[in-house]
Amino acid sequence: MSEYCSIGKISKKCNVTVKTLHYYDKIGLLKPEYRDESTNYRYYTKRQMVDVLVIRRLRALGISIDDIKSIISKPSISNYIKVISNRSDEISKSIELLNAKKSACDVILDRMIRAGEISNLENKDNLLEGYTRDVRIEDIPISKILFSRKIMKNYNNADVSLDRWIDIYEKCTNNGILMQSSIITTYYPQPLSQFLLNDCDVEFAVAISDNINAEKSNSNIRCWGGFKACTGYHVGKYSEIINSHLAMIKWIHSKNYKISGPISEIFITSPLDIQDENKHFTKIIMPIKERS
Repeated sequence: MSEYCSIGKISKKCNVTVKTLHYYDKIGLLKPEYRDESTNYRYYTKRQMVDVLVIRRLRALGISIDDIKSIISKPSISNYIKVISNRSDEISKSIELLNAKKSACDVILDRMIRAGEISNLENKDNLLEGYTRDVRIEDIPISKILFSRKIMKNYNNADVSLDRWIDIYEKCTNNGILMQSSIITTYYPQPLSQFLLNDCDVEFAVAISDNINAEKSNSNIRCWGGFKACTGYHVGKYSEIINSHLAMIKWIHSKNYKISGPISEIFITSPLDIQDENKHFTKIIMPIKERS
């Protein structure tokens, strides 16, 4: 029996529990070379000790039992390459999806931090009508966005389309697309027409990074930004955001500018984050150019 090792010895040398070795025997992954019929003790060869270590290593890599069986039963370089390559691809995909989820978490954190900053704004010069804060002119950088655009019948601006938001969020996290912003809503009709309860051409989008997964997702992707804009933050109920639009349009005219493109809104905090409507913050972005 010197050519055999007991199950206890294999367990100790390979750092694998006896229970696990029993399981490998049961499923046919690694059957003992010899079994004592009188005692039912299991005995393994030294070659099988190597197999145990191979199994342990492959299981640590997350390789399935079926794939390990194929390697053990039909050992070949080509088979090994196939199994390891497939697992490497699976890991890469998992990393992509985890990075997308981390990016989504980072977006939420950035928004909450920004919401705190907006709450603490005390610059009275940039406060309009009591509900619009930090009004200024700024250059909006170009970014790539993943978007969904359609004509919405009898559009009611007060009814925030949270289901459309979730669809876009999940498209990013399920396809490994790295989000860079919260929801950006763009209205293509004339300014203020989104408040008239008519059919409305609306786009929902998020800014994304320039990663290859976005290109492979078969989604609508385009560039957004690259213009000068009047920006400000509406504070409070979204159903009252028309007041901030009116105040900002008045401010734009007073500075000898005019609106030059579709108006967008970026939700800093929303019903998906905070129930208290008084703590909802929405950034309004109005493209502008100087009056001639």
